Amino acid sequence: MNEDITIDLKDLCYRILLRWRIILVFCIAGALLGNCVGIFKDYRALNAARSVDPAAKTEAEKQNLESLRAAISEREAGEVDAAVATYRTLRTRFDDLSSYVENSILYNLDSGKVPTYSIHYQVKSGYEAVYPTIASRDYAPDLAHIVAASLGDPGLVSAVGAKAGVDPAYAGELVRAAHDEEESAAFDVMVMGSDREMCEALAPIVKEYITNLMSNLSSEYQGYSLVAVSEGFSFAANDDLRVLDQQVTNDLANTRYSWVNLTTSMTDGQKKYYTAAIDMADEVSSEEAADGNPAVQTQQSLPTISYLHKKLTLIGFVGGGFIICLFIVMLYILIPVVRVKENITEGFSQPVLGTVWALESSKAFLGGIDKWLTRIFYGRESSFEVEKRVEMLCASLRIRLQKEEIGDLYITGASDKNKDLVKAICKGMGKDIKVSSGGSVVYDEKSLQQLSASKAVLFVETAGDSRFDEIQKELELAKQSKVNVMGYVLVIRD
Repeated sequence: MNEDITIDLKDLCYRILLRWRIILVFCIAGALLGNCVGIFKDYRALNAARSVDPAAKTEAEKQNLESLRAAISEREAGEVDAAVATYRTLRTRFDDLSSYVENSILYNLDSGKVPTYSIHYQVKSGYEAVYPTIASRDYAPDLAHIVAASLGDPGLVSAVGAKAGVDPAYAGELVRAAHDEEESAAFDVMVMGSDREMCEALAPIVKEYITNLMSNLSSEYQGYSLVAVSEGFSFAANDDLRVLDQQVTNDLANTRYSWVNLTTSMTDGQKKYYTAAIDMADEVSSEEAADGNPAVQTQQSLPTISYLHKKLTLIGFVGGGFIICLFIVMLYILIPVVRVKENITEGFSQPVLGTVWALESSKAFLGGIDKWLTRIFYGRESSFEVEKRVEMLCASLRIRLQKEEIGDLYITGASDKNKDLVKAICKGMGKDIKVSSGGSVVYDEKSLQQLSASKAVLFVETAGDSRFDEIQKELELAKQSKVNVMGYVLVIRD
């Protein structure tokens, strides 16, 4: 026997993929385990936070801050204090801008295609100027200006915000009015939203407010009325929004850049004092924001528990698959069994008369995947039915036995998983040749006697089950009994 056994990488990959069911199970188990680890870490962090005494923590931070301040000069400390004050101002500005970017409906719209419901109003009156004497003044332009300027009313803004589902701080910008000319009695109202449905839902609220306001004004300015000349929905370009987008983006970048560069000219001691000071300043700001609101205070002071950790779930999924694949590879390499026909032709210098694919899972649920994998790796040869392969094998054996004038054949092998296939070969050989079969000649004394009484032997081995040492022993016993070795049949099972 050739001691150097070649590892077939193609067959190794095939064997790994053929175990896709158990790999999938391990991947799912790993994903669940990874997510559980994340939840466990959150619980530990929560328990650790609950066990910390806030007063003791604050006192320790103050002592650390004082020690860091004492390590630098008064001038350096003054510079750091000024930088901390600047940081708090910049941080407040940055947080306000970030909140606006996150919550504003208007900011997140496309400035070139803003959903807009437009209404063109006209203030009408019975005023007439009689020349050369003007008896009264036309208040229509003034009324148009008053109505247009009143659209920032808190009541209207609150109603719009409630309907749109946003904070009133971000609702006022959804309603705009345009009254460009002082002497004009006409003005335009634009109601904007995330889509047409929102615009058409907000427009009646604005129209009702304007109608009620004009009704109140008419009691003081008699003879004037407000008419909606035209109205409708469209996607309109908004230059003001485009400018706003650019301005907010620039402000965010500049604010962030400004506070990052506060420590550029500081010494190492100043930087340590600065870092501790802004940490304490951030904690003070959080406490001030939560003052008088226990729910907010608890939420800010304690970490939350997430029941879905995507990163750890993904790591667990990949890790579970890697572990089982590594285990399959180790078994493939370490267990000394036949894997491919080259193990017989090169390892024992014996011919392989045929390879039979007898995948039991091909008839089971989802067995089509196994067939598909087998065909990818071994082509059309693997798709032939077992019966046809047995017929071809028996035909070639009969021809060879007749040429060598051998009248009997004994079929055996190191594996006991091929009884049905052996019976099929015995039946397919016909009546002209005496065919018998038995168990492994290495372990079965009766089978060894039958081998000694035969003139030729055919070994049927199973990939992944027939061991090299057993095959070597079979060959030695066949040579000792002076029996012609016709060759091998390799059976591939899942």
